[in-house]
Amino acid sequence: MFRLTPTHSGPWKETILHSFTPQSDDGAGPCGLLAIDKEGNVYGSTENGGKYPCQGLGWGIVYELAHDTWDETIIHYFNGHRQRNFQGIANDTQGVAFDPSGNLYGTATGTTLFPGGIFQLIRQQNGTWKERLVYKFPLDALPGMVTYGSDGRLYGASVLEGKYNLGAVFRITP
Repeated sequence: MFRLTPTHSGPWKETILHSFTPQSDDGAGPCGLLAIDKEGNVYGSTENGGKYPCQGLGWGIVYELAHDTWDETIIHYFNGHRQRNFQGIANDTQGVAFDPSGNLYGTATGTTLFPGGIFQLIRQQNGTWKERLVYKFPLDALPGMVTYGSDGRLYGASVLEGKYNLGAVFRITP
């Protein structure tokens, strides 16, 4: 993660805030939009990494970076072998989004046996997060980004699906 700061002399100054490391359970390949909570902590997803192996890459994670130290906390590991809902974060996923209650939403892909869908991560009172499947896409829909609208619905797009299987924009009420 990086921050760009304008300078008086013209070019922007880049500051690296967090680098993903090759440790066994860290994320790899951060992708998509970042979500920021009221305290300034940053949330995002990776398409690889995590503690569950997948062809040496991992299934992906959802992470939090603390606003003051930029230390990473992994809040969710995707596990395609033990989960029947998702195969992990897709490289066409566009990050995560908050709802007004502080829950996170995102998309993940699946195989022809377990199509992708929209997940919700619900913050528990003990500080952990619980995954809930919100919507399962039709086979091979390849969901992209999802955002939480002011009307309480989720909006997004899929790479495939729609009348001509060239993509679709969707609205879902969780």
